[in-house]
Amino acid sequence: MKGDTWEKNSNFQRSNEAYLENQNLFIQKCNKLLGGGGNAKNHNLDYKLLDIGCNDGIFTKILSDKIGYTPYGVDFLEDLIVNARNNGVLAKKANIDSGIPFDNSFFDLIVSNQVIEHVMETDNFFKEIYRLLKPNGYAIISCPNITSFHNLGLMIFGMQPVSFHSSHIQVGNPLFGTKIGELSSGLRHVKIFTAPALKDLATHHGFEVLDIYGYGHYYIPKFISSFLSKLTPRYSIYIGIVLKKL
Repeated sequence: MKGDTWEKNSNFQRSNEAYLENQNLFIQKCNKLLGGGGNAKNHNLDYKLLDIGCNDGIFTKILSDKIGYTPYGVDFLEDLIVNARNNGVLAKKANIDSGIPFDNSFFDLIVSNQVIEHVMETDNFFKEIYRLLKPNGYAIISCPNITSFHNLGLMIFGMQPVSFHSSHIQVGNPLFGTKIGELSSGLRHVKIFTAPALKDLATHHGFEVLDIYGYGHYYIPKFISSFLSKLTPRYSIYIGIVLKKL
């Protein structure tokens, strides 16, 4: 309904289910990358994880517990930082566009899930990740995909893709009037990416690209969606990239 926030829209539940499944895939990618890395704490190894855009820290802590890394995070609102700290994350307030307040080569793994689309200075985003990672450290970045089947379908009919926000409300598509979500503090998507664009940006800034993946397709059964995501990741709801600092 026009004037509602995205969380109150009838399509939100479907979108949220895909988002949560993408989070699970994100964790699986980390575990696979690190060879199941959850034994780090048992061997007294102080591996450090940074979550760029940690929000309330809940997902950061779940991920860090799975892989056995010490969780750090950054976000831009004070109340999010307080919540993240209460949830066991060593969090700092930061404007990602201006830089991230940690020392060079401090982290073994950096993750950022559904954040880069809110960042204006995307080149600086990759430069900061490179600076903060230890040599041979890893990064995983995930974001919405401008070439998802649902976005392509809208653009074929001359409509605005829902993943690219030109206003504080949805415009130019069937969601017209829906306010950009409360859960992300009303932050709009100011940049939008394809899988090749993410790959090229990462390569340009000195990373080795280990994997490009995708997750989710709307309006089709989950098992078919998962299969299609593996077969054609470039057309999924979400895309992700796994990187290594050379």
